[in-house]
Amino acid sequence: MSRSNTHANTSLPFDCWPCRDRDQWLRACEPRIRLERGGRLGHLARVSRQDLERRYGYFLSFVQRSEPLSDHLTPAAYVTPARVQAYFEHLQRCVSSVTLAGNIRKLHSAAKALDPSQDFGWLAELALDLEFIAEPKDKRARIRESHVLVEAGLSLFQGALLTRPSIVNARMARDGLMIALLAHCPIRLKNFANLTITRSFRREGEHWTIILAAKDTKSRRADERPVPTDLTPYIESYLERFRPLLLGSLLEEERGTDPGALWISRQTGRRMSYSGVERAIIARTQEALGIAVSPHLFRCAAASTLAVHAGQDPHLASALLQHTDARITEMHYNRASSVHAVQAYARLIQDLR
Repeated sequence: MSRSNTHANTSLPFDCWPCRDRDQWLRACEPRIRLERGGRLGHLARVSRQDLERRYGYFLSFVQRSEPLSDHLTPAAYVTPARVQAYFEHLQRCVSSVTLAGNIRKLHSAAKALDPSQDFGWLAELALDLEFIAEPKDKRARIRESHVLVEAGLSLFQGALLTRPSIVNARMARDGLMIALLAHCPIRLKNFANLTITRSFRREGEHWTIILAAKDTKSRRADERPVPTDLTPYIESYLERFRPLLLGSLLEEERGTDPGALWISRQTGRRMSYSGVERAIIARTQEALGIAVSPHLFRCAAASTLAVHAGQDPHLASALLQHTDARITEMHYNRASSVHAVQAYARLIQDLR
């Protein structure tokens, strides 16, 4: 079945939610302070709360296409069996079974946070059923080693440099730099899409550095990653030559204001959205490599590359991906174990001969 990710483009912004949903969400996100319990979502890392907010926004956006949203209903009032059934049927046509299960599970988590007194057991059962039958796609055919991804990204950037600067070339340079940088520093997409110049992405001496606060990471640990100096001239060229062209898309009254975002949308001149960054990377890897590589697969590529070429240090991948449990790396990301075993077996046979 042909699938499109159109639902992922239309998460309703928080400011457009029904006011009672907004108010209750802010209360649910209040952090624990000393002995005060905090909100139902207060224990989650900010990126996890943002993910739930985005998933609930998808649902509200879907509902809004068929009926106006009211500010007078109770929180999570739109999460009803009939509406969720229609949303479920829509997602079936748009996304994979794994993404479908994840969206429904996170819709349940968001609904419970908005109205803990309501019985959403029916939604929890649906989420469990979908997760039971979800069939992950085989990633192995779509994984490329990290150095291949870096070369693909830099080739795109160099192609943009060959002709006179334009919006089209600015997009190509931006996307090429995204691919090369993510291959070197495979952080989670939520953090990557939100990189901000001078705050989470800044120059330190001869190289640039990605600096993520503990509250912004899924593992709740601060993360600092120096970007290899090989990328410095590409970063400087993007910032000086191409990013200003993308900023030129701002409305006339907004000219002169710089959002500080590293990745700028051609359409708006503002920060690219989570899904916008994801779509750009998938499309450009398809163009450069002949196969679409999603941002999440960059993390798989990093673990696999380390397993093949630095297998003597099995903890490097866990450190690189910020996993507190090395078993998670092995279970979900390392697809190179069989390759490594075949290579070792071949060497053994050669030695025996």
